[in-house]
Amino acid sequence: MRLRALAIVVVVLTLAACTSSETGPTTTTTAPASTEPLPAVDLSATPDGWVPVDYGDAQVSVPPTWWVSYGGSGCGTTPPGLLVVQPPEGPAWCGAVGFETPAQRPAPPKSIVTVGPELGTYHLPAGPSVVIHGIALYVLSRGARVTTIRYLAQDLRVIITTSGPLGRRVLDTLSLSPRAAVLSEGALRTPRTWRWHAFDGVRFATPATWPVQRTDMFSSCRSFVALGGRQVVRYSSRNVVIEPDRPVVDLDTDRTAYTGSCPPGPFQEYAPGNGVQVDAGSAQVPTPSPSRLDTAIRLNGVVAYVNASQPFDILDLLVVVPGRAMPLDVEIGLAGHGMVTRTILYSLRAA
Repeated sequence: MRLRALAIVVVVLTLAACTSSETGPTTTTTAPASTEPLPAVDLSATPDGWVPVDYGDAQVSVPPTWWVSYGGSGCGTTPPGLLVVQPPEGPAWCGAVGFETPAQRPAPPKSIVTVGPELGTYHLPAGPSVVIHGIALYVLSRGARVTTIRYLAQDLRVIITTSGPLGRRVLDTLSLSPRAAVLSEGALRTPRTWRWHAFDGVRFATPATWPVQRTDMFSSCRSFVALGGRQVVRYSSRNVVIEPDRPVVDLDTDRTAYTGSCPPGPFQEYAPGNGVQVDAGSAQVPTPSPSRLDTAIRLNGVVAYVNASQPFDILDLLVVVPGRAMPLDVEIGLAGHGMVTRTILYSLRAA
């Protein structure tokens, strides 16, 4: 997932409308299959109708009417609630926006929750302040009127702040994220019913029901959440957005780049979903190189580097293939308990 602007508006994902199918031999990954119990994602932690949101190893859920901001302060028409993922320094609401008079500043939401990285070291008490779904939390600070509480979830390496009447209800949805389960050690066997795909030096498997789409056009109109689009919007004769919850395998040669405007996306967050996007990169639209902060996973003749700067609802990988000038940019949706994603990850191999 190449660098994208962090904004409260969740933009929709662009996918080409061409569909094809590919088959290959049904083999298993060469890494040993996992025999240890895998970290479990507590799907019951998300109340009916609420939307799970991931940050690193942590997942919290919010009502569907809440706004979700990634890396920036929310500001605008006041929503019922706001979740700020990877919050910036300063206020979580209208932090970097200037107003001529204080009266012009929109009223903040009644409830605000932030989820960000654990920073520094802390002197913690012998026991946790609260345990939620088996996760120990320690209170680091409380606001003057105890309306804002700052928690440390040390095992998940995150700090969570809550304020307002629904802040604690959102905290009570805290669970392990699908990303944490996907990146735990040990491969999963590839089901014999899955379909194999070959593209620009790699092979990987997905459920056989997922259609394949091909494009030669890179677009920055992307979403931080799952690879199913948010709505059906045609913004050029060659690209459409597919409906949510219909995972696809999108193979992009990146020979050209879309430079037009992106269709507007909704402010509200939508649940992560399944899907795979592979960008080959080109001289016109090159893929980046892995950074020193990225975690390397060695898989069947290729090395997949997990993008440390994008710990959200998509597993973003740079896959280094022997003999290839630049890495492949591979994105896999992180839906549900993550086992579909984990199986796709460990099926990756040199073609």
